[in-house]
Amino acid sequence: MVDLMAKDLGLAMENAVETSSKTPLGRAAHDMYVDKQDSGEGKKDFSSILEDIAK
Repeated sequence: MVDLMAKDLGLAMENAVETSSKTPLGRAAHDMYVDKQDSGEGKKDFSSILEDIAK
């Protein structure tokens, strides 16, 4: 689910900040999933992000 992926990527981003790790692709992925959540698509399968990438 998009909601779970956004949560998990958020946790990963928190850990990255705590360890001063640079994760530009992780940040980009997190932002994309949060945007999808914000548009009301949080219950969709996590692979639905491909619809947005294909645009």
